[in-house]
Amino acid sequence: MTYLFVFLAAAAVSCVTTPLVRRLAIAVGILDRPEARKMHREPMPLLGGLAVAAGLAAGCLLAYVLPDHRVPGMPLAGLGIGALLMVGLGVYDDARGADARMKLSVQALAAIVVIASGNRIGILTNPFGGTWDLGALSIPVTILWIVGITNAMNLIDGLDGLAAGIGAIVAATLFAAAIPDATSFVPVAALALSGASAGFLRSNFPPARIFLGDTGSLLVGFVIAVLGMQGSFKGTTALALVVPIIALGIPVADTALAILRRGRQRRHLFQADREHLHHRLVRIGLSQRQAVLVLYWISIFLAGTAISLKNLPPQKGFLLVALALSAGALWLRSLVYVERRFDRLYAALARLAREGRAPDEEVLGLVNGFHALEEETRVRSAEDEPAEETAVAVPVADLFGRPGTARKILASKLGRRVGTP
Repeated sequence: MTYLFVFLAAAAVSCVTTPLVRRLAIAVGILDRPEARKMHREPMPLLGGLAVAAGLAAGCLLAYVLPDHRVPGMPLAGLGIGALLMVGLGVYDDARGADARMKLSVQALAAIVVIASGNRIGILTNPFGGTWDLGALSIPVTILWIVGITNAMNLIDGLDGLAAGIGAIVAATLFAAAIPDATSFVPVAALALSGASAGFLRSNFPPARIFLGDTGSLLVGFVIAVLGMQGSFKGTTALALVVPIIALGIPVADTALAILRRGRQRRHLFQADREHLHHRLVRIGLSQRQAVLVLYWISIFLAGTAISLKNLPPQKGFLLVALALSAGALWLRSLVYVERRFDRLYAALARLAREGRAPDEEVLGLVNGFHALEEETRVRSAEDEPAEETAVAVPVADLFGRPGTARKILASKLGRRVGTP
């Protein structure tokens, strides 16, 4: 029952404080204003992470006052101090903007605090036998781990409810992987973070009324990184860090792709763009809500895979990881294929609309291949148009029959270039 109370308390505190934080952000003018690379079209209040932090703190404090608590003090103190540093950095970034050097410096400092509290990555098991003692490398490896996971969650915070929802799923996964170890703070902190993130989703799920902001994404990423080092699956298993990595599959993959993409384009690593996975899902026609739900389901699948690693021997565990990676690669390949097909479709329709001609069979085949229209597509044949009107652009909606998914998507994609009724 302790864990249930922790989850409910964290969720309730986060849910109740979110409207207060929203009013505070509006009052002091800490807003996320629309830009070309952003999805929203009006200023949105930031600082939502303060509500998540309040819920997380409430859940952890409740575990201390309950009669049967057995939460160690020192590692939890390191987590708490580091979390406060992340919240402070996030508030400053949301309010005034922090450059990459400042972010990395504070994140590294928070990681050092965690290491000083007795929590680090020390020993991993070789899946083919023996162990790897990191020795002096344990400190830089731990810092890189914490900084990397923290920024992975920060990068994926691009759609309403995405970072908070995935944070809740991953934290619940770490809880499931850590129990029944009642001597560790991981189950309590993981469940408190999951509850706090879930409570915040009431105001953050599309359409959001407040954003998590860097205050929240940095906090969630940092806590998950620390908990991922400390679970009951830690120690003599090579899967110690694989469990949180698999659970964090979406943000980790998105970050890896961003690094490769920006390196290939010779752009700064922290320069924002609209090529993240969630942006790409929206670009092929999904709404924000649909894109978020797709990524939720993928995260849940990865969470189940991560939990199943707990009781597997290293060899079988790594085989399962290889299968999960293969499935992820296949999904990404499928996404690229769909993107290319849609690019052809949008380019063809834009050209036809500019020229005032109806789509041919190839273009209609692309449309019907991706969208099931509710009635047979009505095509305005070029022969039916008077000769003097052939140069007049045809509105996108006129290229199709009854309004449906295809019409809405195409109108949204081409609405700035052609007229719609």
